[in-house]
Amino acid sequence: AALTIAGYLHDLASATPLPAGGSAAALAGALAASLGTMGARIGQQATAEQTLDSLSHKLAGLMRSDCEAYEALSQARRLPADRTDRPLLLASALERATDVPLTIAKLACEAGHSIAAIRTCLSPAVQSDLTVGMILAIAATEAGLHTAKTNIKLQRNQSVADIQAGAITKISNSLEELKGLCYTPPPST
Repeated sequence: AALTIAGYLHDLASATPLPAGGSAAALAGALAASLGTMGARIGQQATAEQTLDSLSHKLAGLMRSDCEAYEALSQARRLPADRTDRPLLLASALERATDVPLTIAKLACEAGHSIAAIRTCLSPAVQSDLTVGMILAIAATEAGLHTAKTNIKLQRNQSVADIQAGAITKISNSLEELKGLCYTPPPST
């Protein structure tokens, strides 16, 4: 069931491990994409509206996915050390706990780029809202990358770590482009 904002914030502030940073990053990304959807609707840009609305829903779904991935990792860590399949289960859970924040970062960055593409076509008042959306997208991307970089250091499967490191590099490059777009004021309309 969908949480209310107040309920989610209450859960986030509780002294429990879930929800935590990953779900907060996904929420920030979903908020960014929703601001972009608003701008696309105001600007009557149907393709951008569809793209951003889809990204918002995917990012909102990743709030739960992040909690599930972290819980699976916690369970794998609690397995007895002498259990023969523990290393494989731990590596698999860690891979998922890294893939989810990577997906959050990727989708949030995509949302930011989509917002940048429509921002210049709108009035200064709406451009301001879309800039806030881009800033949220940047924050969500950075947060997802931070979690992924933290988790990848624990990954013992080097081929998985290499693939994930490649994804981190690609998203990081896209993030730098997004920052340039965000902090360069759009031309006046």
